[in-house]
Amino acid sequence: MAACIDATTVGGFIAARGRRVAMRAGEPLFFEGDRSMSVYSCIAGRIRLFVSTEAGREMLIGFKHPGEQFGELSAITSRPRMSSAVTVEDSIVAHMPGERFLDQLEHEPALALAVLRSLAEQLRTTSARLLARNAESAGARTGHKLAELASLRARHQRENATRDVHLDITQTELANWIGTSRESVSRALGEFRRRGAIETGRCHITVLDVDQLVGIAETL
Repeated sequence: MAACIDATTVGGFIAARGRRVAMRAGEPLFFEGDRSMSVYSCIAGRIRLFVSTEAGREMLIGFKHPGEQFGELSAITSRPRMSSAVTVEDSIVAHMPGERFLDQLEHEPALALAVLRSLAEQLRTTSARLLARNAESAGARTGHKLAELASLRARHQRENATRDVHLDITQTELANWIGTSRESVSRALGEFRRRGAIETGRCHITVLDVDQLVGIAETL
């Protein structure tokens, strides 16, 4: 079932006015280097954004959940895609031609401001991630990233972040995301699990206590 989307957000705007398409898990929306300009909104399911290194490895950028937009940078700059986007599970996605999106930005100042705020927040998050990679241990980065993801998921589901929050993410994806090895992530998860902050299963992690998780991460 598609999630209820807030039409006042950028993602909600695209969802309300774009063309909706049902997609199977593993289907690509675009690839790094493509010159497509469409903008997208995740309505249901989950989208994985990643880039490929020269060695052929995939580096995870992040996930898009219901209500979140993506692809707007190529529409604004008219430059090739900087990343690839693939569905993680069966999903519903809305898309809008880039030219139409830009026309809406010109005629709706509130939408343009929302896009600017969204891009600024993405830049802030990226900068914080780069600083963390240089200043924190792998264990601390693992804990802080899990706490961030749990808080974001709770916010999108309009739940209290202090409740159990289920994250569909593998140890390899988490390692790629924070720029460390799977072994380092596994050790950190073992410590968080031993101290009761998380539970782990096949391809998922459940955060039991965000505050406790952050507290443990600060000691690693």
